[in-house]
Amino acid sequence: MLTKKIIALMVVVVLLAYACEDDRPSYKTVQDNFFAHQRAFKQIADIVCQMGKVKQPYSYTQDEFGYGFESTKAEHRIKNLDALLIQVRMSELRYQKTKSGQCMVSLQYFVRGFAGSGFKFDYNYQVETPKPYDAKKHSFKQLVDAAKKDGKDFRFDMPLADGWYFTFIYT
Repeated sequence: MLTKKIIALMVVVVLLAYACEDDRPSYKTVQDNFFAHQRAFKQIADIVCQMGKVKQPYSYTQDEFGYGFESTKAEHRIKNLDALLIQVRMSELRYQKTKSGQCMVSLQYFVRGFAGSGFKFDYNYQVETPKPYDAKKHSFKQLVDAAKKDGKDFRFDMPLADGWYFTFIYT
């Protein structure tokens, strides 16, 4: 019986250690991934914005939809778009028509959090009202420390190219 308790305790300790590990990519890694696949990101935006011109069969509205390997039925999948998502190492995307009628595309690169609190790194195309990035104020540590101190959510949108942004959100 004691052996089972020790094994259970060891499993809990390993899981806690893994959960605390900082495997978050650096801002530079996020940027490098985009620039290594810039052509594919442009093609994704072109395809998805074209899709947004008509209501998709798996969406409740024409103004937004999600698309992905697990969330979209096989008969509605687009092979070229799937191949591009694989190329940029993503599996899901979200389309939204902005208030001004523009096409906005979101791809989630990295997320970490629990119960509504955490952070994520996204690629966003045509952000309607970008929140400017300031390298002097927006290091990961500075943002996390400020958010914990003030208890406020935070976001920035770092311009990349071709209408794409690296978006950081901390809640």
